Amino acid sequence: MSVKLILTRKKPETFTGDLLVCCFEHDKKKKVNLSGTVVQKELKGAKSLQDFSGKEGQSLLLYPDGADKKKLQTKRLLLAGLGQQEAGNSMAGRERCRCCGGLIATKAKEYKAARLYFCLPKVQGMKTDEILECLVEGLLLGGYIFTKYKKSDKKTKSGRAIKEIQIFIPESGKNLRKALHRAKNAAEAGMSARDMANEPGNGWTPVSF
Repeated sequence: MSVKLILTRKKPETFTGDLLVCCFEHDKKKKVNLSGTVVQKELKGAKSLQDFSGKEGQSLLLYPDGADKKKLQTKRLLLAGLGQQEAGNSMAGRERCRCCGGLIATKAKEYKAARLYFCLPKVQGMKTDEILECLVEGLLLGGYIFTKYKKSDKKTKSGRAIKEIQIFIPESGKNLRKALHRAKNAAEAGMSARDMANEPGNGWTPVSF
């Protein structure tokens, strides 16, 4: 099932879906800069307890108080770590963004979140379009499931797959839409290759190729 990708300028506070995601890097002192972010108040207590430091592969799930209209309205808030800032190393940054996207997809499946919203993070040494491309590519690949030969189970199937991803963009422009298109094409190519690898030996005849 294809995932609906949406670039949006709607504020994160208005999102009422399953999972809102924010990603953060940490500096050399292993500190995360939360100034001016939508999760600053939500993470204040957790940060003091060292529950979240922005370490690569780290995540923290919070449940915002949706009853307060002045706060986040999402059902769940996921914080994902991008690792340490690396100035001038865009290749490493791209890979960290892909891995972070994969982490988000794994957590989304774990929480059975079908509708996602994530804010584009600031990654040192990378442009906004590069961050968008790599995060979305990792997210789509991380959400890959091969179910061609599995029996349909209505009781457990619902909510397993990501259906919609909204991406908050701080700016508008053709570069971001092109980056989203590149990410989708790269992920679809990767998933097609995985489909081929998951087929049985007699699934790919010369005629099929």
